[in-house]
Amino acid sequence: TGGINAEYGCDEEDSISDDYLSRCNTEFQKFGTSGHSLLFASGDSGVGCVDGTSFRPEWPTQSPYVTSVGGTYMLGTTETGVTFSGGGFSNYFSQPSYQKQAVSTFFATSKNLPASSFYNSTSRAYPDIAAFATNYQVVVAGRTQSVGGTSASTPTVSAIVALLNDVRLENGLSSLGFLNPFLI
Repeated sequence: TGGINAEYGCDEEDSISDDYLSRCNTEFQKFGTSGHSLLFASGDSGVGCVDGTSFRPEWPTQSPYVTSVGGTYMLGTTETGVTFSGGGFSNYFSQPSYQKQAVSTFFATSKNLPASSFYNSTSRAYPDIAAFATNYQVVVAGRTQSVGGTSASTPTVSAIVALLNDVRLENGLSSLGFLNPFLI
């Protein structure tokens, strides 16, 4: 209840007009303030680097008004980010205040980062949250097969949000709406 998830995330931010980005963000904000959560898959192409000089953020997952969902997997007994999960920094949207501490901690504790010239470290960071993105079992034409991707992790997070909203609504509370400020 109160949430929509989308596994769409194949446009690069720089391939879309400023007017379109602005208009979409206006609509995303309206949706969030009306008590709905909007989740997008972060993509399955890592950071996306076409020209070898900078990373290309994906749209709409790096909008500051949606919750971007990345992917993880188990490495032994440790949950860690899966290598294909999309993520990075917007070249268009400034960093929301609720992200500043997490991004600062990320840079202070991370090792072996790419050259800072490849990304804008002061802009909107994504994904916002992650869930398992590998070894989902699906049945296709009567056969069970394993699939993965952020298109698998996003519905998982969306289902958890729906369950949280159900509990809130049963207790006379409003749905969560825009999630990102709660994720810090």
